[in-house]
Amino acid sequence: MSRAARARPIVQMIWTRPIDGQAMAGRLRVAIAVRAAVREVADVREHLLPPAIGSATAMLGIAWAWFCSLFRHPVLPLQCVLYASPGAVRRAIAAIDPEATTIYLDGVRTFALLRRLRKVYPDKRIVVDLDDLMSRRVRLLREGRFPLSAGYLTAALPPTFVRWLTGGVGRMILRYEERTLPGVEAAITHLADAVVLVSSEDLTEMRGDGPATRVSILPMVTPTGRNPTLEPGPVRFIFAGTDTLTQNRLTIDYLTDLWARERPPVELVLIGRRQRTTPLPDGVRALGYIDDIADAYDGRSVLLTPSLLRGGIKTKVLEAFAHGAPVIGNAITFEAMPIGDYPLVCDGEDELIAIIRNPEAFRDRFAVAARFGFDYVQHVHAPDVFARKWRRVLGLEEERAEVMAQSA
Repeated sequence: MSRAARARPIVQMIWTRPIDGQAMAGRLRVAIAVRAAVREVADVREHLLPPAIGSATAMLGIAWAWFCSLFRHPVLPLQCVLYASPGAVRRAIAAIDPEATTIYLDGVRTFALLRRLRKVYPDKRIVVDLDDLMSRRVRLLREGRFPLSAGYLTAALPPTFVRWLTGGVGRMILRYEERTLPGVEAAITHLADAVVLVSSEDLTEMRGDGPATRVSILPMVTPTGRNPTLEPGPVRFIFAGTDTLTQNRLTIDYLTDLWARERPPVELVLIGRRQRTTPLPDGVRALGYIDDIADAYDGRSVLLTPSLLRGGIKTKVLEAFAHGAPVIGNAITFEAMPIGDYPLVCDGEDELIAIIRNPEAFRDRFAVAARFGFDYVQHVHAPDVFARKWRRVLGLEEERAEVMAQSA
């Protein structure tokens, strides 16, 4: 069927991990929201580009891809090498619908596929969703002497290898990634039509002089009908996030140490999958993963999330605001959010200790913060704003106008 005869365009989306049926995290929520925005105006075709883990043939393939990159340039970072298996790239190319007008690629890890795609489909619009600028992230990890994390690949890797990553081997990998990622990111600006980052801070640091459009699109969040205030009664503090991610693990360690030192008369509840089994101090409880984050925001919870690692946008903050809950953080927590004079930015530990020792004394400030955050996400992170920006960068805004005109 010719494109002219079709009512809707086709967008091909290539993922580096499954996004359905998974424990929800910030990146997955953004990916699902992007797909939903596309589905409103286009037909979506999807393909999974898997990492080369466990297969001897695939491992030989990525070793060859890395070796070739030494001469072809840019030299591939490890996270790109894992997705550079020639067989996996060929299968991804074969899975692409020839009628697709736009191809969406999930992250810097798809670089080997992007390079091949540009040769096979020189005229198709290709958009790379970088999410976070990984060169900046690994640089910040190395500068802060923070351990490397395998992230969502943790479950697929042998436990011994995961331990190596968090030790001396991980520090060597960080140095290697820091050297090689900027070259790949710069090359993407020559191969893609557009690149998308979540954070405006990341956008300013991205290298490359290629013609690709560079866009920062903040995550969306749907405000709930919950009243943005705290109910009468005892307040509890919560932290949401799995400890498999370095940024979450750093905050969890800081908060549990704070509770052990200060012994505040208020509960801290950790929500999210825990990889570690270290004992928790008195007053700290691990609730584990919950299917619906709304269950955490019961009208008496305050999100406590001081951050130690810059980069990206903290979607847990947006979720809390959307559920009418106040959020306590520091400047890093709210990086790249146009948050203005938000009243619970605590960059000094003394103020944070004062809050957890006597939260009732700060109830009025909590109420102001809850209303502030609720209004903020309604205006800045509204679903229609997010969808419109994504459809524009994917070249679908005109298609949406035509669909709406046909349905009128």
